[in-house]
Amino acid sequence: MDTEQTHCSKSAEFDGRLWDVARLLRTGDVERARVESALLLADAESAGFDWVAEQLLDLWAAQEPSRRSA
Repeated sequence: MDTEQTHCSKSAEFDGRLWDVARLLRTGDVERARVESALLLADAESAGFDWVAEQLLDLWAAQEPSRRSA
């Protein structure tokens, strides 16, 4: 596997993990979403995927209004 294929494979892995966090938030499993987010951030940082942190921030920011209204 060359570098570009590895990069695309890792990117797809992080996309899947972001989807998992979004699903956990939608179902109300906030504690598990926090744990998964922390693990994902650590892995993304070591892989150099800064965009993952931005996506996680967006997911959690979108969660705030619904949690306040609940």
